[in-house]
Amino acid sequence: MLKLIKIKFFKSGTPEASQSSAVQHGSTEEEEPHSFSTVASPATASDEVSSPPSPSPVLADGRFNKLRRNEIQSMLDSNICSIKVADDKHVNQVVLNGKVIALQCDFCSGLFSHKTGSSMKSHIERCAARTLNQVNYRMSSVEKNEVNLLLAELVAMDSKSFSMTQTESFKSYTQYCINLGFKVGRHLPQFKEPLHIIPSRNTIRNKVYKEVEQLMGQFKELILKNSKFRCAVILDFTSLKYNYCGIVLHFMHQWTLKSVLVAVLDCTGISSTSANIEQIARETLAVYGITWPDNFIITDEGANVVAAFGSDSSAICIPHTINTVVKRTTCPYKQSGRNQTDVILDLTVYSKVTTFNDLLKKLKIIINCIKHSFKTYSLLQHPLVSDCDTRWLSKLTMIEAWLKLSDADKQVLSDYFANDAAKTAILEELFQGQGDLQNYILVMGIFRPSLRLLESENKPTLNHVLICYYKIRAHLITYITSNNELVKSLAVSCLAVLDRKKPNFTHDIHYVACCLDIFQRGQIFVQGGQDEVQKAKEVVENLFVQFVTKMNVNIPENVAADTYDEFAMEPGNDTSNSNQQASENAARLELQMYWSYRPSPEQIEARDILQFWSEAAAHFPLLSKYAAFILAIPASSASIERIFSVLTKTVTKDRRSLDACTVADLLMLKSMKISDLF
Repeated sequence: MLKLIKIKFFKSGTPEASQSSAVQHGSTEEEEPHSFSTVASPATASDEVSSPPSPSPVLADGRFNKLRRNEIQSMLDSNICSIKVADDKHVNQVVLNGKVIALQCDFCSGLFSHKTGSSMKSHIERCAARTLNQVNYRMSSVEKNEVNLLLAELVAMDSKSFSMTQTESFKSYTQYCINLGFKVGRHLPQFKEPLHIIPSRNTIRNKVYKEVEQLMGQFKELILKNSKFRCAVILDFTSLKYNYCGIVLHFMHQWTLKSVLVAVLDCTGISSTSANIEQIARETLAVYGITWPDNFIITDEGANVVAAFGSDSSAICIPHTINTVVKRTTCPYKQSGRNQTDVILDLTVYSKVTTFNDLLKKLKIIINCIKHSFKTYSLLQHPLVSDCDTRWLSKLTMIEAWLKLSDADKQVLSDYFANDAAKTAILEELFQGQGDLQNYILVMGIFRPSLRLLESENKPTLNHVLICYYKIRAHLITYITSNNELVKSLAVSCLAVLDRKKPNFTHDIHYVACCLDIFQRGQIFVQGGQDEVQKAKEVVENLFVQFVTKMNVNIPENVAADTYDEFAMEPGNDTSNSNQQASENAARLELQMYWSYRPSPEQIEARDILQFWSEAAAHFPLLSKYAAFILAIPASSASIERIFSVLTKTVTKDRRSLDACTVADLLMLKSMKISDLF
């Protein structure tokens, strides 16, 4: 049955439309449907069933855009089109000459293309919660300008960054305030806007504490109820004036990588000896029932941190190692505590690399000088980057940025140092040494993609360490016979330092992780040969069996052969067939099956190692648990460094604004929210 419009007739005979005649729309990410009035013109009741005037109009075919929507709206207002109830709930059909030309939302009367599907459905879901005729309010230009001014004052008066107004947390808070303003008091006959919605800083701080306490309690419960919980532990200290120690756990949750900051400890006044570090970690992890013999620890190259944990249950951060290799290539004989690298080089090689290192020092001087003149630096088309010891591969980054300078940029530098003879001489030496800088990138550039791969946050990284080491070494070997003396010397020096750091790249855990990546385990043979394959298989079997043994520590002791066992098939069974032995045999059998297992074509195309193991868990119940533990271990300790890197935005160096407990709560709250566990 067709209906033209919804009209109510009262006793007075005056028609009243069931929908308002004027509504406004607010802008959203997708174009909001045009809303309109469906008020009938004053007429008799016979107008409700009257036919459109002749001749019948024809709507031209075309894209359903704003112009077409307005045209259909005009036809509706003139009673040329009819509205028919559609089969879908809360959807009407706009009909012209028996043909559906548009769909109409029953809540807001917005118009959509009759070919639409998902957009109409999502719109109905949004409108369903609103009252009839309630649509988004469209701000006027005056109101928009006022909002812009208030945000500008926030940035200027409070010395905040513009990007703060674009964060999800800021948008969530402002949206909540908007919703509050529209909802509060609507059921009352009279109401005004709510007052004092901004709490005091003490209230916010207390809320942070309570929220962290609740979330960490839930996380602790999650760990303690899972006796098989395994994780990787990242521990690091800040290098700022205030001394904090942070501990992060990395683990697999439903085949998704998760990391949670579980502690930020104020270690001011505490000596950073290996014994103290070990005690701090042991006591903190004990709260969660975690001991590192059952788990794994990733540390930086600090001698005190490395000495705090056994080599069997810990490994050194690979990006830290890569950074050290790159730095020591041009300064191989630097002897300074933890950075000591014992390498022996030919005098010619040593002379070449140290001479090049002197050139890099001069480059750093020029860059630092030009950065002190903001006016001159702003004239450069390409920004320059200075070497910084605490930044990974900063030498490589500095040279790459310098090589991008255009002729116009070089002229700007020449003009700036025109009155400084010493700097002009250095600048000329750098311009003439462009070829040497390019050769450095040629030899050392391979470290950049390796570092990016190994510090990834959302994908497993430990499985790439061994292959990266193979490829870096093979790359360097190709240049040790180069006719260019600098290229040859850089390759020889870097290879010597890399070999000195080989134990960091070839830890047993790296062999295991690579073997458990079914998509690249074959590279062990391609890059390393049969001997490496044999070593890898032996390491995996030994560590996997140990893992299964620890999983079954609660299995009861074997029953002696001369003792009656009511659970045995028959008395006197061979005691070697114990539950423990059976689980170890099952582990070895699974491993043998895995060595010859081939992924499906769909898995090969996706090449997603976590997806593979989630699907293969039914085939390898024990090995999949081991894979979940191993692949959750990061190759880098970057996660804790990323957390600490924002401390300078939160805590002043004199520490007058926040105490250590509040700093810990803020960092832990952010970590828990990002992990999205609860």
